[in-house]
Amino acid sequence: MCGGSIRQSTLGLQPGDGRSSRSSPHQVYLKSVETEFQKQTVKRIINTFHSYVKQHMTYGRRLIWLIYCDGECVGTIGISDCTTFGQKTRDDFIGWTKDDRKANIHKLVTNYRFTLIYQIPNLASKVLGVVAKIARKQWMEKYGREIVGIDTVVKPPRTGACYRAAGWVQLGQTLGGEEQYQSSIGVTKTKFAEPLLVFFKPLVPDFRERLIEYNDLKWFFDLAERDLELSKVSASHLL
Repeated sequence: MCGGSIRQSTLGLQPGDGRSSRSSPHQVYLKSVETEFQKQTVKRIINTFHSYVKQHMTYGRRLIWLIYCDGECVGTIGISDCTTFGQKTRDDFIGWTKDDRKANIHKLVTNYRFTLIYQIPNLASKVLGVVAKIARKQWMEKYGREIVGIDTVVKPPRTGACYRAAGWVQLGQTLGGEEQYQSSIGVTKTKFAEPLLVFFKPLVPDFRERLIEYNDLKWFFDLAERDLELSKVSASHLL
């Protein structure tokens, strides 16, 4: 496991105050989650240590990693197909029209999960920095698709300070209010969504140009393929 190990204290996952005696992280690296043991470890970390969004089913393409600091597993982070289709603050920042978004949404991913076991100064921003360096290459290797940016949302009163420290741009916030969603059994439900802070991380300097280009009908088939993948539910999509 790249020289790292998952200690018994992590596997037991006894919730504590989340603090560590380490003053700052030294060696930080990410390990792709592939085995069933690693998947179960991710679930236990999320359900025990994430303060406001517990484990739930996700769909479509994604990458998820276990986070290691000085050889010890200290959390998990993941990116997935972009789940925010109509986010006005992000779309305005990119310069997207509705057609632009339809044609290029597959070039964005969402940081849908980030959970740390310990509060270690600068650890979160270091992890986000590593993700920004490896996400494009690993996404291309696994799915054969280019990505040029990552978005995410943060629920107040959290401020997203670690994202700003890692070079993410804070774009504003969502409007909130009522929104409709599909339940796991296909029933349309309505919930009240609180306003969330919106962050964006460009992965290439010319991200805007790449996000408004059209490549004949390739974007249509990419979108159709993505919709097909989103409609599939299987045991392997439980992270």
